[in-house]
Amino acid sequence: METTQRIDTPHAHDKANMRVVNLTSFTAPRTLPADEQERNARRFSTLFIDERRRRKGGLGQVLYGEDTWGEPLAVKLVGEVHNEEQDDSPSQAFAREAFRREYETMRTLSGIKGFPRLYGAGKLDGCDAILMEWVEGETLAMAIRHLSIDDEGRLSPLTAAQMGRDLFALLARMEILENCIVHRDISTSNIMVDTSIRSLDDQVAAGSFDLKLVD
Repeated sequence: METTQRIDTPHAHDKANMRVVNLTSFTAPRTLPADEQERNARRFSTLFIDERRRRKGGLGQVLYGEDTWGEPLAVKLVGEVHNEEQDDSPSQAFAREAFRREYETMRTLSGIKGFPRLYGAGKLDGCDAILMEWVEGETLAMAIRHLSIDDEGRLSPLTAAQMGRDLFALLARMEILENCIVHRDISTSNIMVDTSIRSLDDQVAAGSFDLKLVD
């Protein structure tokens, strides 16, 4: 699971500035009735991608998109665009294995508080793509800079303790899984403060934080 970093997040967007793409080979993360499978396939077959909103990581990038219902989602592209002649290359074999591990991990954690919901997977522009919840907000690293109380970037002891408590609770939820998951890169760049419901200032005032582990 790679480090994720916010690149750009405009406050406003519209369909006129979004690229229309087709997602192929869509599969849902769980077995669904035939009618629901068909409905999901229609929902995610065409996506609207906003090129101005993206995040990047060591193994790929995450694009902001909307489905045919107008619902926001994140499209994670693992690896690079390739063709059939490149399928047997070492780099593509590595990318496919990274994709498989990423998808299986997300499928295990989807639905647990503090982890993005998983919608499914497919191919976009020849690249393996994972469809998941778009987490609106900023990384914990950015939030810490905004909330620092001195030139050294330090938080107030109370805010630091509250963030630490909520982060510990988030990580502890992975222990409920039968085959627990070990995260190899717990960093402030891999944790988002979700501001879709409460602003960062509101969370500070309440003394609790809506944290999500995104990578």
